[in-house]
Amino acid sequence: MGKPVLKVKGYTAEEIKKLLTGNQSYVVGLRLYIVCQVALGLSSRKLAKMHHVSFKQITNWIHRFEKEGLKGLKDKKGRGRKALPFDEKRNKVRNLNLNESPLSHGFNSGKWTGPLLSK
Repeated sequence: MGKPVLKVKGYTAEEIKKLLTGNQSYVVGLRLYIVCQVALGLSSRKLAKMHHVSFKQITNWIHRFEKEGLKGLKDKKGRGRKALPFDEKRNKVRNLNLNESPLSHGFNSGKWTGPLLSK
């Protein structure tokens, strides 16, 4: 009979990953470790599979590290599309539901299906 497999109790893998990715020092450290592994000759494609990131992302980290050093491995603020505040989104959807026809948006029905957002 084989030895029992070690399990983590009280946390899911997703919860642990959130804890790790919420820590900027860990994120930069992991990226630096991956850069180091590439420098030692390990395949970036194998590292991508091992660490569940894309090959392209590792390539980006390598280039940013070469250009900017450790600073290049940090996440930059302000990247990506800015999210609308929830109330503003809700008001846009409510306005669409109340004042515009689905036909004007390319749908085949004259009625919206689904509930209106309540306040």
